[in-house]
Amino acid sequence: MNKNTGEVIWKFETGSHVGSSPAISGNYVYVGSADGYVYAFTTTTPPQQPTSEIPVWIIAMMVTTTMITIALFILLIYLMFFKENAFAEKVEKRKIGVFEILKSHRLLFVLCVIGIFIILLLFVEIAIVIKAISFVTYLIMLAYYLLRFLK
Repeated sequence: MNKNTGEVIWKFETGSHVGSSPAISGNYVYVGSADGYVYAFTTTTPPQQPTSEIPVWIIAMMVTTTMITIALFILLIYLMFFKENAFAEKVEKRKIGVFEILKSHRLLFVLCVIGIFIILLLFVEIAIVIKAISFVTYLIMLAYYLLRFLK
């Protein structure tokens, strides 16, 4: 899109929807699509084919100079390193981590407690005010445990 006039310069259709914002580094734009591909193209030329195949949906991308961080639905984080001509040549792609919280037995306990709490909220007839208070309490409890386990 022309930044001055808003006129569309070119379009590109991916194999599925794009759920995350595009990431920009220098003259390159990176777009992750639910088709499992990362598309890289210059600001003036549309991509001809996917740049990199990643077999899961991308939920977030961040680019800094020559490194792209991609967060995926399965809670993996990939780093992709590109040379100066990022459109042409991929240097390295490596998985850098899985959130350890998913391996924790404590998380399973917390999820069970939260699940029971939600079931009670859904099936027990109580006053709307009590439901609202319970829901706020649930949100506070959830935030507390997430912050505690993500440290």
